[in-house]
Amino acid sequence: GEHAVGTCGRGRDAAEEAFGLVILEAMASGVVPIVSDHVGAADCITDGIDGFIHRTGDAAAFAVSVDSLRVKSILRKDMSSQAVETAQAYDWSVVTPRLENAIMDMIDEF
Repeated sequence: GEHAVGTCGRGRDAAEEAFGLVILEAMASGVVPIVSDHVGAADCITDGIDGFIHRTGDAAAFAVSVDSLRVKSILRKDMSSQAVETAQAYDWSVVTPRLENAIMDMIDEF
């Protein structure tokens, strides 16, 4: 079937995770993430555009997001496409040169 919803932020480990690479991997596959504001991956998501971000423990908001994606196929498809686009900005081919430049700048300052 069509996979369009992913969740993060439930349970002890997810609430303590600094950055969930799995969220970006899912987004790259078109999964629309629903995350807690307690995880680092929330920094990569624009709420309502390429995923949903909710306060930890806000079950009602979580349910509204899941239901919106379930019943609104156009919203789900648009957010899925946007999630793929967002994930591409974090691809190693994009991030590596920026990281190398930052390292070189630090070395030059040292």
